[in-house]
Amino acid sequence: MTPEIYFHEDDLNQVEIIPEQNYANTVEQMEGFPPQEEGVMGFTSIIIRDQTPVNISELKISAAALNSALTPQCTQVFGTVKTGYGSYVEIVEHAAAYGFDKYAIVVESLDDVVKNIFLIDYYPPKEIICKPIFPVLYQLGTQFPLILVDWNACSIVRLNNETAINEYLEYIFNPEE
Repeated sequence: MTPEIYFHEDDLNQVEIIPEQNYANTVEQMEGFPPQEEGVMGFTSIIIRDQTPVNISELKISAAALNSALTPQCTQVFGTVKTGYGSYVEIVEHAAAYGFDKYAIVVESLDDVVKNIFLIDYYPPKEIICKPIFPVLYQLGTQFPLILVDWNACSIVRLNNETAINEYLEYIFNPEE
């Protein structure tokens, strides 16, 4: 049986990896967000983001090559990726996920071209010793002109910058320090 992973549909692209050419546009979008107000049941408003001007598929990253790079560095490979909400669940076609410490990287592809990369929370069983995500993020950033955009934290991280990646991960993994 192929290992599978699930993410709530609201988490789709909330932490995404996109071409660096989108940096200025992403900053502009984040600066234009209204302040968020939380109600008893969650946030009181919805923000709909613009599509990125440059899609990751334009970089022509090979899904097979990315799989070969991620597989030996991850804790677990998930051949089936599912999403949904409540009792509704569906399979994400042409997707695989790679588990690391606290995050899984989800890669969607079509015809061996990567069309989307995003991160989701990953809670492995306690007996699994997780591999860190830092080296993989840095490797992606040195191989391709990519940024990580965390829309939840309003953070943009250049993936070719070791210090920026470390600061981001420290903030995300240890927010109270």
